[in-house]
Amino acid sequence: MVLPADSDFDTSKLRRYALLQYNQAVKRTQILLDESCDGSEEKLVKGLVTCILFVCYENFIGNYGISYMHLQNGLQIITKECRKQCGLTIPKDIIQVFKRLDVQAITFGDAKVPYPDNLCKEHIDFLTAPPTGFDSIEDSLDVVLHLCRWMFRREAYSNTCPVAHEDLASASKALACWNLGMDNYFSAPNARRNGHWEHSIALLKMYQIIMTIIIVTGAHGQETLHDAYSHKYGEVLALAEGLLLDGRVSLSAASSNRFFFFDIGVIFPLFWVAIKLRQSQPRRRAVELLGSMHHQEGAWKSTSAAKVAQFVIDVEEEGMSKDDCYIPEIARVHLVNTTADLERGEIRVSCVMRSDIDDCSWYNREGRIPDRTGLLRA
Repeated sequence: MVLPADSDFDTSKLRRYALLQYNQAVKRTQILLDESCDGSEEKLVKGLVTCILFVCYENFIGNYGISYMHLQNGLQIITKECRKQCGLTIPKDIIQVFKRLDVQAITFGDAKVPYPDNLCKEHIDFLTAPPTGFDSIEDSLDVVLHLCRWMFRREAYSNTCPVAHEDLASASKALACWNLGMDNYFSAPNARRNGHWEHSIALLKMYQIIMTIIIVTGAHGQETLHDAYSHKYGEVLALAEGLLLDGRVSLSAASSNRFFFFDIGVIFPLFWVAIKLRQSQPRRRAVELLGSMHHQEGAWKSTSAAKVAQFVIDVEEEGMSKDDCYIPEIARVHLVNTTADLERGEIRVSCVMRSDIDDCSWYNREGRIPDRTGLLRA
């Protein structure tokens, strides 16, 4: 098909043209993947890379259901090849990209398109025997994200129930081995510590801290348990702020430009700090950082995450005086479910809260947030 000439140009024609090209690309990708069955690694790699582009595009425009479909198709292909005795070799970086996109999909809570339940039940064998040493920062980040991926799946599957003790024990053991591996890596004389790795190291520390807190608080346990780790949440906030204000990109510069990344980054850690740290000033600083940058990381959009986090804060602090500094368990939000409504340009938020501590009964506080600038990524 030929692109419409300038004289014939209008928005509807451009959209039809783009949709036709997109559909052709999907069909061509399927052909490539089918043809890779003859043993062509080149066709398999091309098909998987194109699949990654589809996932990112659908996330960008808010079609989460289609994005999940492309993501799961790619993960299934990778799993199938890895299980073959003589399967095709898939580059490690492509596998890592799919895993990171999967972490985004799990942590992103759109109630309209939830993460598939059958995948939440999956057991990841690496937890039983994690590595005790790493050859590079990339290897270390890959393992801690693999752990995050597994833990978030278990948390999603448990819904509002506490994660099983044996799962928490397995995750704790894996995290302890990871910590040992990192100690060994940094104690090695040839460890690379140049500035190029500072960003990755900061991300490592943020996700390691968050995983530690999730494990020790039991995931869906009592929210007041998080109070004992306020200083650790403060460390996550400082690390994120350092990445954003380290001189390479200031918030004032970032606020005038929109960035899209398929990789994980600071949005989820900042959002987690804002909803789990019950100290007024630092949690509002996390919201401020989210709202000041126009970043999108996969399905996560910073400005939308800021609005949802502020909604959670308002619910928890409702009726509190300026002198109050403690939020009781019964007033705390345990789980945030969201649905993005493109047509209305708003986010529907549902906060899961305890109605009674003793019998563990629950209720929802719901609301709507205007979000004309884009869909919720939270």
